[in-house]
Amino acid sequence: MQGLYDANNRLFNMNNILPIGFSTPPSSGLKMAVSAKSPILSEGRPSISMAQYHPLTQVIDDALHMRRMCVDHSSMALHCLPFYRSYLGLCISVVDCFVHYCSKYLQDMSESFTLSDYVNELLFFGTTQERKLEILWNVIFLNHNKKKDKYLTAIFAVPTEDVVIDQLKDGFSALKKSKNWQGYVELKNERNNIIHPSGHIASIYIENIISDLNKCRSIGQVLLEFARHQNYYGELGCLRRLAHAPLVKFA
Repeated sequence: MQGLYDANNRLFNMNNILPIGFSTPPSSGLKMAVSAKSPILSEGRPSISMAQYHPLTQVIDDALHMRRMCVDHSSMALHCLPFYRSYLGLCISVVDCFVHYCSKYLQDMSESFTLSDYVNELLFFGTTQERKLEILWNVIFLNHNKKKDKYLTAIFAVPTEDVVIDQLKDGFSALKKSKNWQGYVELKNERNNIIHPSGHIASIYIENIISDLNKCRSIGQVLLEFARHQNYYGELGCLRRLAHAPLVKFA
């Protein structure tokens, strides 16, 4: 049911995604070696494997998998650290992927129209991730036509953010004051501390990462707020899966 619902979201193009598996006819895809016991090889057919997936779904699946690995290896911080580091990077990559999908939609539309300077800031300038989310909130969903699923007016007709209506500005201000936004920012800062360290050595404690393992839920909830704000087949199943991931607790 959720898959049928997701397929109607044109912004993320969730339709026609096949499960990961082998493709026996010759086709474009990733080549890989198969064992002598492979039914494909034993029957003398081409051993070409193709994995077709949706990037947003896959990054969320990977983040949740690394989260589970952190739990499985939580008896020793040293063993947990590689999975924890991957988990942090993937959680923030979920936001990047969400932003890039929205940006791709705008770039595709720019073939017929001239983008405003406001939107160009999102697409081409080195703005922060938080700033990009603010532009998405204000511009992409400003004049969304629910019936036609288009955003033409706000994207191409407005030159600056001064025209953003107060209701949208207030809505984003409220989001930034929420507990979920705070969790997202804290997880992003922790990612920076681990992956982009400023010192020569740092320490982590298992007791301290429990809350971080639950903050992926905050990222899911923040992105669901954008989806609800879009108000057109917005609540993607992968975002709901992240927002409602089981809580991690000490036994």
